Amino acid sequence: MRVIAITSMLVGTSDYPLVPGSKLEKLGKFLGVPDRWDFGIEDEFTCQLGYADFEFSLRTRSNCVEVERVWLELWNAHHGEPQPKRSAIRLVEGIEVDLGGFQPGISLPSAKALLDSLRVFYEEFSQDDGSEIVSKIVLETKSELYFFQGEYEPRLMEIHFFAGDE
Repeated sequence: MRVIAITSMLVGTSDYPLVPGSKLEKLGKFLGVPDRWDFGIEDEFTCQLGYADFEFSLRTRSNCVEVERVWLELWNAHHGEPQPKRSAIRLVEGIEVDLGGFQPGISLPSAKALLDSLRVFYEEFSQDDGSEIVSKIVLETKSELYFFQGEYEPRLMEIHFFAGDE
């Protein structure tokens, strides 16, 4: 079984083909056929692929289709309210997802302490735009951690990875 280490993706040390900037051919060889396709803008090619708890946003660039953004949804909606997933985060059969310490629903202070221990530079931003996101952490590695309001404090609910030119 292959293991995808999310922590190595967050610190920028992974070489998996499921990171932004990868070519579609490499992604397809690695993951196989997606669970779902979502075609977007009609005047240029953009597409969103879904693999279990992962989403991939694709775009055309220099006659190639490449990954623009990858994100993990760490929540389920129970009675309309997002709740941290209790089950393992899935990608495809034969690949285990290792979230390291970045488990669904960890608190904002816990995530910051974990990033500090990894010596990753980040900035924290509060958000009050009517969305579920109340806080986000932006890492120097073109990654972001999104926090929804929990019962007492913000909780980690999504992890996003962006292409280097975003």
